Amino acid sequence: MPISLVKTITSDGLHLSGLLSQTDSRSKLILHIHGMAGDPYTNSWYAGFHENFPKSDFAFLSVQHRGTGSITQFAKDPDLYPSYGNALEIFEESVFDIDAWVLFAKNLGYREIYIQAHSLAPSKVVYYMNQKKHDFIMPAMRAFQNTASVSSQYLIKGLILISPVDMYAWPMAREELHNKVLAEAKRMIEDGKGTQLLSEILDNEYVLSANTYVNFFSKDSNCNVFCYTKRDHDWKHVNNIELPVLIIGGTKDYALQVGNTIEGSIEILKSQLTKSPLVKTKIFEGADHSYDGFEKNIVEQVMEFYRG
Repeated sequence: MPISLVKTITSDGLHLSGLLSQTDSRSKLILHIHGMAGDPYTNSWYAGFHENFPKSDFAFLSVQHRGTGSITQFAKDPDLYPSYGNALEIFEESVFDIDAWVLFAKNLGYREIYIQAHSLAPSKVVYYMNQKKHDFIMPAMRAFQNTASVSSQYLIKGLILISPVDMYAWPMAREELHNKVLAEAKRMIEDGKGTQLLSEILDNEYVLSANTYVNFFSKDSNCNVFCYTKRDHDWKHVNNIELPVLIIGGTKDYALQVGNTIEGSIEILKSQLTKSPLVKTKIFEGADHSYDGFEKNIVEQVMEFYRG
């Protein structure tokens, strides 16, 4: 099937684009939410996902959101062209974007949606599931029932969390630097300079504004969803998930090994999914955070997860 460029508009008027590989049945769809400063097309796994998910009768949709790229210009109703991107994003606003794409898939006729999220995005997806109480979000224990009693309105059948990062442990691994940057960010916000970029580049890769740093990395941030260290933590967002969950990691994915082992991090997360009717885990030997070369393996694992 060909890959199509598709578009949607969020409830607050932001125009977003995505890449969709459809299936003839239009029954099942994987909605992929990329990670920090990512996009829907650069990572090498996208070609494999677009090719192999439809072979298993799953459409695949990779999408933009307001965290796409570092600084990205978007169109916004009525006639605006604001800059967003990871450098300027606010975590809670991700709900608008995920919701818009779920509704987009629903309006195309898909009746089984699995949300696949990578890196930062699992935090966004878990938060989204706690915020949106649509009648189409799948209630507990029904995700794999194929009986007539389950209404077709229930769309979200499961979550695929790939490298779900402990976002607070990441900067705290360099606590002295984190405290310095956080203080700088707060001063900038007090001076009315919250949208300006910080002097420090996070991990020599991520450029963030003062607003975004405080929003993401304050201890009480809503972005602080997962915890694999021994700090005090409120797991409420994870504890509330009532869907089947697949957790994927890699032995060379050091983002999941901040203050713990890959096995330890995934086991902690699994133990906190107390309301999920099914939790499966998979650690790929040799896979790093980008999962280059593991596209088919991930698709196979998702299909195994789908079969229950």
